[in-house]
Amino acid sequence: MLLKNYVTNLGGILMENITLRDIVSGNFISDSFEYEKTKEIIAEYYDLSQSVDYITKKLNISKGNLRSVLPKFTTHHSCYFCRVKMIAPIPARSNLKKRNGALDLDQIASYDNEKCICPNCKHNLGYFCQCDGCVMSRKNKYQAEKQRMKSIEDEKRALIDRDCGYKPETGEDLLAYELNELFGLSAYLRNYLQEDMRHIFSLEDITPENKTFHDDKDLINLLRMLDDNGLIYVCRYSNLDAFTFERKDDGTLHMISYKLSKVKYLLNYDVNNDEKETTSVGYMDITDILYPSWTKYCHHLLSSEGFSVKQYYDNVKISELEDEEKKEYLFNYIANHSFKETLKFWKDLTLKDAIEQLNYRLSEYDFPYKIGDKTKLLIKELLEEFSLGQLNYFFYSVTKDMAAYARKENVYLKQAFNSLNSKLKNISSRAKANHWDTSYTRNWNCPITMISKVFMTEFLGLPEDKLDVVPSYEYLVTLTKKFIEQEDLERSNWYD
Repeated sequence: MLLKNYVTNLGGILMENITLRDIVSGNFISDSFEYEKTKEIIAEYYDLSQSVDYITKKLNISKGNLRSVLPKFTTHHSCYFCRVKMIAPIPARSNLKKRNGALDLDQIASYDNEKCICPNCKHNLGYFCQCDGCVMSRKNKYQAEKQRMKSIEDEKRALIDRDCGYKPETGEDLLAYELNELFGLSAYLRNYLQEDMRHIFSLEDITPENKTFHDDKDLINLLRMLDDNGLIYVCRYSNLDAFTFERKDDGTLHMISYKLSKVKYLLNYDVNNDEKETTSVGYMDITDILYPSWTKYCHHLLSSEGFSVKQYYDNVKISELEDEEKKEYLFNYIANHSFKETLKFWKDLTLKDAIEQLNYRLSEYDFPYKIGDKTKLLIKELLEEFSLGQLNYFFYSVTKDMAAYARKENVYLKQAFNSLNSKLKNISSRAKANHWDTSYTRNWNCPITMISKVFMTEFLGLPEDKLDVVPSYEYLVTLTKKFIEQEDLERSNWYD
């Protein structure tokens, strides 16, 4: 009974200045009752002739609590903070090797218990020690590393500002750019410009509902052009993973390159301009860039020459002309400066739309091919006579027939695909001879690109769901005459 009462407090005993080897071998002498009982219990525990069940029943404790009631010993480890010897529970006998049927006591001296702990501050040898000293040390290391990384980040962002940050406006008129660049800028900003009308998302930040271009390479080329010409510049808070830096032997850091698709941009206009409504990029109001129209374009054509419509009518060269002659003079000026380029861009964009629609129809029937230059040339010729809506009907009929032929005749899709050009020629010839008035709307599973939406539906005023207009000089004539008539109606207010 006396032994059982003793076990309750046994785990708190520290065998101070007693090594593990002394404890296990019993080579220590003490007159105290605790040490004598401790020696007896430890001797029984490490006596392989006695089972653990026997010992735990004798002590009236469970197996799981056996080692917890045994005393701790002084290890050879010293606490990093307190500089005192650390203590540890005695090892389980199953961890010690046997020799000649008995425990090998020679290994006791080198036994390194991972659970040793400082009796003062509770520091241990574990990686995640939670003593006050380790917690503070990790915190200091974290703060130091954080400060080091912050210094490197500030150094990199300073390089971004220096090498590709804000620059004074170029002052170059956007009308000097190609139409694909001008409307590409509009489509790009419509998809990626943020609400503050200044910051621009990176291409990897968001996925727009409408693709900007038919070919992603065109968007990268646009970014390169806008960046080179100073219409946009790299935001210093772009993801640093988008940049490549190199530290030279002398310790200086240099920016080598950056990925156009990963960096964020800003529109390059005067950062001190608080009048957002009048903010312009390349002499053009940001609103006119985002939401272009033929009317705005005509006004910009005239303003780029230094006069408004009113000033044009009052110009010395035409002031003596009759009103109708002035209108004709104005019409000719706009036509000579815009029609050729606009019509070419319209046809190029319609061709890309048609190719995209046909490729999508082919994919619907699992044709593992995309059209090549031969078919593209045929489509280009067909667009001289047929609208995009009519071609969409041709594409639907032809791809359906090719798929049916492949199934019926049990031939490879490649063989069926080879008949694409001839079928397109045949159906277009029948449509022309019989005056077919058949037109399909856009396949909405293949959405319109943003550049097509901006140019066709907003700039030219064509309905997005009605594709029955063939790119033509006559349509531009109609738009321009409407513009001149509208300006003529407002002439009564010019001289008030």
